[in-house]
Amino acid sequence: VESLPSIKLCCLMEDALDVETAEMQIRRLPGVENQARLASLKIALQARTPYAASQFDMQSPLTKMEIGRQLLAQEAAAAPKARLAPEDEARLLGLLQDVKSPSEKLTLVRNWGLCS
Repeated sequence: VESLPSIKLCCLMEDALDVETAEMQIRRLPGVENQARLASLKIALQARTPYAASQFDMQSPLTKMEIGRQLLAQEAAAAPKARLAPEDEARLLGLLQDVKSPSEKLTLVRNWGLCS
């Protein structure tokens, strides 16, 4: 954000920040633009607006799947991760020592939520 022209001008000229210009520049950043687009699409689809549904229906199946993946990834990133109690984690790690297969160990660790 500090590399935006409006922020630089505000710092260099000791002038008041033009909030509207800064907001517009922030919205144009690649990650922010995509997140805003996905958020507005999600809201429109949840509200079941006819325009959003028609726009979504016009997309190719591949694009629909990609939008769905992105929405799910956003929800997963926003969801708080549940942590195990230290006693439970120690007990699971003890059980893991009895498993011989490395692939089975990895599967169990993922299923138990001991790694991300």
